[in-house]
Amino acid sequence: MEERYFNETQRNNELIPVRHGGWNLVTMTWLDLESVLIYTLVPSMTFSLLGIVTNVLNIAVFTRMGLHETTTISMLALAVSDLICCILTSWVVLCYIPAFRDLPSLPFISTEVATALGGSFKVYVTRTGGMLTALITVERCLCVVAPLKVKRIITLSVTRAIVIVVFAITVLPSFAYVFWDILTWKFYPHLNKTLIGVVHNDQPVVTLVNQINGFVCGFGYLFISSLIIFVCTIFLITVLLRSHKWRGNFNSQDKSTDQKSAGSTKEIKLIRMVTAIATIFILGMLPGMSVLCGTAILPEKFSLRGPFAPFYVFCTSLATITEATNSSINFFVYFTMGTKFKSTFHRFIGLEKKAEKNSKAN
Repeated sequence: MEERYFNETQRNNELIPVRHGGWNLVTMTWLDLESVLIYTLVPSMTFSLLGIVTNVLNIAVFTRMGLHETTTISMLALAVSDLICCILTSWVVLCYIPAFRDLPSLPFISTEVATALGGSFKVYVTRTGGMLTALITVERCLCVVAPLKVKRIITLSVTRAIVIVVFAITVLPSFAYVFWDILTWKFYPHLNKTLIGVVHNDQPVVTLVNQINGFVCGFGYLFISSLIIFVCTIFLITVLLRSHKWRGNFNSQDKSTDQKSAGSTKEIKLIRMVTAIATIFILGMLPGMSVLCGTAILPEKFSLRGPFAPFYVFCTSLATITEATNSSINFFVYFTMGTKFKSTFHRFIGLEKKAEKNSKAN
């Protein structure tokens, strides 16, 4: 069996093993790990700030459009979820920026407080976005399978109730971490200061509840929502391909046939937009899924204190970037593919002529 050697390095009152020698997967020091983190802070913060702006615009536009359609309600809820996610991501990233983290006037250890007051909540809000995306894709699939019944099945009241339930089952469990990560005053010998930090509650009951909570909400919700989105996206792509083929077969026929097919154009556009949003979500969640799978299969090795720490840092950093990107670019999808959204946005910023032009094009 291959020998492994570790070197313990103390930082922020924590022992972080850094691997030297043994199986030469990657050799990194703490400075190397910090460099990876710092390089990911810039894109993470950039996309998070962009997401705050774009999701505020999404909320404003959807509200102005009126909540008369179930899809609009779901997309408005998704914008709220993404906005919260971007705000929390910005806070976590800020706490890891050296210029902020090393401020002598801070009364707390930012890297510890970041998790207790942001990181844990961000994970659960991300699951909210996944469940809402799954809701949107399922609704589109039902509109294709049973177009005459879907309006009776998924009403405005039902959609509102589902949205409230999704927020409840994903956000409320995150408050369990209040009993796990406790903020308190701690003395840090290497700083010779007493600052606010985090103390973990190691009571067996609290530990068990948080383990179950983390598995169900952290892994279970993401797996279920990703599976639903993946299956529905494949189905919607199949519908789009069939629609394209069907329209190609009738391309040379008279205008009456074109008028009959014109009624489905709006639905096809909406399916394309939902498919784009779902595809972006799937791609954005792949790094996060790899982290969850890695920690589930190799909990002691694939961690910040394990031999695969470099890969762990890389994957978690990439997951932060892709999740922030996923929460920030839906506005551009809506604006590019949603005619009504584009015209409403133009009216919102005072471009009435462009709004009228888009309405006529629709």
